[in-house]
Amino acid sequence: MVKDGAWRSVPELALKESFVAREGPILPGTLEGLVEFARRSKALPNALATKADRIRVLGNKAVHRGGCSDQEALETIQSTSEVLEALYGGGGSNGMMSP
Repeated sequence: MVKDGAWRSVPELALKESFVAREGPILPGTLEGLVEFARRSKALPNALATKADRIRVLGNKAVHRGGCSDQEALETIQSTSEVLEALYGGGGSNGMMSP
């Protein structure tokens, strides 16, 4: 299992790309800010925004506190997949990027 913070970067990049495609260039910000913007703008449903924030928290834990459990790593991978599906492969239902 990957136990570093690399998975944290995936939803951050996806959110930035999706917002640029939808809204134009955005100011640099934190993943926490991007997740909150996605929640408020309905780019991600509340449940997925919560998962994206959990990815952020677990990534920070992995990087700054020396790792995470196998269960947390698996949770991160599964949640990342769900967030990416919503942003890139959701059939266009949320107005974000098309595959």
